[in-house]
Amino acid sequence: MKRSYKFSTDRKLCIDWFEESLSGLLGFDVTANSLGRKYYEVFPKITIGKKDAVLMAVRSSAPVRLKGKCLKFPSGQFFADVLIRPNQKSTRGAKVFIYPKQSCELAKQLHNSQPLIDIGKIASILAHGVRNPLNAIKGAVVYLRDRYPSEQPLLEFTNLMEDEISRLDKFITSFLSTSIAEAAQEVDLNQIVKKIEVFISLQSISKDVKSEFRYGAVPLVFINPFQLEQAVLNVVNNALEAMRGGGTLSVNTFSEKDCNSPERGFAVIAVSDTGPGLLGSFAGNSAGGNCPEGYGLAAMAKGKGFGLFLTREIIRYYGGMLQIESRQDAGTTMRLCIPAGRASSSSARSAL
Repeated sequence: MKRSYKFSTDRKLCIDWFEESLSGLLGFDVTANSLGRKYYEVFPKITIGKKDAVLMAVRSSAPVRLKGKCLKFPSGQFFADVLIRPNQKSTRGAKVFIYPKQSCELAKQLHNSQPLIDIGKIASILAHGVRNPLNAIKGAVVYLRDRYPSEQPLLEFTNLMEDEISRLDKFITSFLSTSIAEAAQEVDLNQIVKKIEVFISLQSISKDVKSEFRYGAVPLVFINPFQLEQAVLNVVNNALEAMRGGGTLSVNTFSEKDCNSPERGFAVIAVSDTGPGLLGSFAGNSAGGNCPEGYGLAAMAKGKGFGLFLTREIIRYYGGMLQIESRQDAGTTMRLCIPAGRASSSSARSAL
């Protein structure tokens, strides 16, 4: 952070000069249009109690000094020493010097957590609202299973659907009453993916997409199985949606070592499509990388990317990584890397 920032006002507190570097604090470009506006319409208002500190300096013709003032800029809050020096020129205004001290980390964390708080509120409402239609769907599934007991393919799908509906209902109950992480257990990753292979088979056929599933030797992972299933389904469904005119969906499971910590291993699910590639920061990027901070939130702000955001949060909660490799018009590969065995809850949560 820069050592100091400056701007000045006339006696009516209107801006008559500013440093261009102030744009970095404000989070937007300070332009010539800012000249002539009240300083507190562009910058945070600087106060002592309820009084305007700049106005106090102008009226008293004496410097005003503030120690450790927490200033609220759009880019975040931080503490700073502020010196307001009366201008002895004809404008008889004041010059303001801002000397940042340290970041207000708690304020930053609260600011960054607000979207997650909003998501939590929406999720609770959604969880309550989904139960009634869920029960109706379960009733229809049971009816079809009992009505056509000799249709083997239908039985396979209705049994799977009934099982998933029961698990979803249990998940909603757990979500509304306690921490969903309490349901974590040792899980065979391949079993989860094989279930998803059956689950999306008809969807693949309807989209004229060829599905290729390859299963490697993977260690057990300690995770909530329902959360893992939803995380993988989000990525698989995104891949299917990206291939509207046919293509190939490839899902591979394998194990690998952490290059930064050889004693640590991962069970990996790699989901690849032959779609147009991701638009935005990853378009044209052929090198794999971790899903960046704010990626999901930025996508959600545009009305999309919520499923990918949830996948990233689930995997990170258990100490894993979501990696993305994408190239324009050459498809996308997403790798869900989950720590083998029992990742400690402290190390898992530190990834959040």
